Amino acid sequence: MSDFQNKLHQQPLLKTITRTYPVQGKITRTHREDIQFEQITFTGFLVERDASSTKSVDFIDQVWMIMKNIFENTTFSMTKGGIIIGELPKR
Repeated sequence: MSDFQNKLHQQPLLKTITRTYPVQGKITRTHREDIQFEQITFTGFLVERDASSTKSVDFIDQVWMIMKNIFENTTFSMTKGGIIIGELPKR
């Protein structure tokens, strides 16, 4: 697996590569016949992540707009814990 990881890091971003390696082995299964294998194949692509910036979402306005459009005449509120409470319109 280390060899595949090294080759992956030599590729351009998002280019998919596949490598097959000869490996003798078996997968032992409980109450079933073992599975013999002679090779393993890895497929992957390299991505770059930027975790340096802080991201946030303001749920209050977005939830209110969605609920207003879908559920006319129904009032919904959201607790700090994220639980949505709805009241049916009075008839």
